[in-house]
Amino acid sequence: MGLELSISTSSKNFSLTIVEEKKSLLYYSFVLKPRGRTDLTSMLKEALNQLDRKASEIECIFVDIGPGGMSTVRTGVAFANSLSYSLKIPVIPILSVELMGLELHRKLQKPILCVVNSNRDTSYLAIVEDRVLKMVHGPLEATVVELCKDLDDFAIAGHHLDEVETFFPNKKLEKTEVGHAEVEFLITEGDAFKTRKCSFPHLPTPINENALDLLG
Repeated sequence: MGLELSISTSSKNFSLTIVEEKKSLLYYSFVLKPRGRTDLTSMLKEALNQLDRKASEIECIFVDIGPGGMSTVRTGVAFANSLSYSLKIPVIPILSVELMGLELHRKLQKPILCVVNSNRDTSYLAIVEDRVLKMVHGPLEATVVELCKDLDDFAIAGHHLDEVETFFPNKKLEKTEVGHAEVEFLITEGDAFKTRKCSFPHLPTPINENALDLLG
């Protein structure tokens, strides 16, 4: 079997892993500095050199398409699509809220509310169980109260944990330590997403509020 590359750049916490037969050969995770620039090409070259492997051995690329910081999401998606095109291999889109919520749901056995900052005092909010049940975008308080009105016991991941907790004084809400997407989940679970494989010219694009209706 060949190598699988996974990339997440939906927050300032970038992560990258190279996997072979469901084992991580190398895992990078670091915080992007303010005004910092990241050369994913150089990072991948360094990783492959460390492993004494070649880019031609990569069989597919998993990429976090957001939601998240639009400029950083674009960085990861553009890199993945360019590499997919040059190597003639598929790219597989993953939502940041899937990376945040799916493993948590397995551990906690309850719905996971994932909250991701957007802009103009708005947020993306998703309910995740064994899949993303619903994802919406809007002002934090009004949107999260409506989204969770039928939930009595759930956990929360992402941003605004303390603030969201104040909206639900009569509900059982568990705050978690998961604050952003990481690709570690894909080391063992990537196969579940391979039905999403895309190839040129039908390559993935970053998620934004105008694309949410396409997720169903």
